[in-house]
Amino acid sequence: MADELDGIVPASVDDEPQGRAASVRLRTEQQGQRPQDLLDPAQQSLADALRVTLRFVQAGMFVLLALFIFSGVTTVKEGEIGLQLTFGEIKGEPRTPGAHFAAPYPIGDFVKIDTGTKRLTEEEGFWPYLTPSQRNQSIEQLGGGSKLDPVTDGSLITADGNLVHTQWSIVYRHIPSKARDFAQNIQPEPEQEQAIVRAAARRGIVRAVAQVTIDQLLKETGSGPGSVAAQAEAIAQDTLDSISSGIQIEDMVLAEKMPPLFARDRFAAVQSAEANAQGAIEKARQEASRTLNEAAGGIHTQLRDQILRYEEAVGVHSAAVKTGDEDQIARAKLAMDAVLRDIDALMESDAAGGEVARMMIAAHTYRLEERNRWESAARRFEAKLAQFQANPDVTIQIEWDAAWSRLAENDFVEIMTHPINAGTIRLDINRDPTIMKRMEESIKERMLEESEKRRRLRQEQADFKTQTEILQEG
Repeated sequence: MADELDGIVPASVDDEPQGRAASVRLRTEQQGQRPQDLLDPAQQSLADALRVTLRFVQAGMFVLLALFIFSGVTTVKEGEIGLQLTFGEIKGEPRTPGAHFAAPYPIGDFVKIDTGTKRLTEEEGFWPYLTPSQRNQSIEQLGGGSKLDPVTDGSLITADGNLVHTQWSIVYRHIPSKARDFAQNIQPEPEQEQAIVRAAARRGIVRAVAQVTIDQLLKETGSGPGSVAAQAEAIAQDTLDSISSGIQIEDMVLAEKMPPLFARDRFAAVQSAEANAQGAIEKARQEASRTLNEAAGGIHTQLRDQILRYEEAVGVHSAAVKTGDEDQIARAKLAMDAVLRDIDALMESDAAGGEVARMMIAAHTYRLEERNRWESAARRFEAKLAQFQANPDVTIQIEWDAAWSRLAENDFVEIMTHPINAGTIRLDINRDPTIMKRMEESIKERMLEESEKRRRLRQEQADFKTQTEILQEG
């Protein structure tokens, strides 16, 4: 800078008038000083200022260069994945959360992709057109509506050729391991990304709904395997995978569904009837369960199986009797005995209960009583037989007296005594009203008891028959 100034000064001096220049040189030479040493102080200050400014400019350039270099440092947050670009080409593997360096723009760049879940709704594409006021109403409040307008109303076609309206909710995210595919094939703008996901979802919805009837769709609950929502999700995911989008659909939910508005009342009537039928069926099942528990307690299922086995064995036995097959008859009897032993074992378990248990206990009691009664009768018969063989007259007299005593004990028997050696007696016999009344009352009581016994027997037989039919149907 000083050299430049030195070169400037002589030029400026030479340009001055000849007289003044000569006088200046003369004075300078006389004083022993050079002309350059006599520069104006302002010019010297200007030179110093330019020198300082140059240093500031140089320092600023170094600072800008450092900022430019370090502008390539980027921080990847949690829930994000980073990709380093060099001249627009992806370099290296996706970057995990943390600080990373890439060449500064425009040489390089760093793209960050959000890996968190995102939600997208499909509320209008397959739904009837609604005014702003109708959008705040529930399905029940929309009314019957008019005929469907294909220009403004969205709908889907089911497998049986019916129209249906649906609304969907889609949850998706970017796959970290496929972030390169997303960056290369999908526009980073959210609108472009949502448009692609929505198009894939619509494709899956249309194809999935076209595979089921309207009744199946309206009865759809949940989004488990095999459901319409699961099929739509699979088709939509295949579509996204076919274009290497790097997007994973996490869940698709069938939020709302309904038939066309003008036919909704008819579908509602059918659904109401089906609901009532299901309610009646459930009530019948509960009643059957209650009845079975009352009949046999906790063993009613096992007891039903044993009864079916016994009936099968009885059928085989009947067929064998008709054909005269002794071997088959023997096998059938063994099968029936085995079933009866199994039933006895069931009835002795702690789970046994109800009317069947009571009936089985009564049957066992009756069997024991009858066996004891007939065994006792057999022993009496054998004793009387031995007594008769030893002394027939005495035995006959004893039996006659016993029979006469039993006859005389009846209410309808009236005993009249005839004196010995009284000669011939003529009797005008008339029925005693008191005795007749007592006899009639006794007969009526006995008939009433017998009638009550028969009624209870018929009721028990009818109950047993009903329980058996219920078990077979179950």
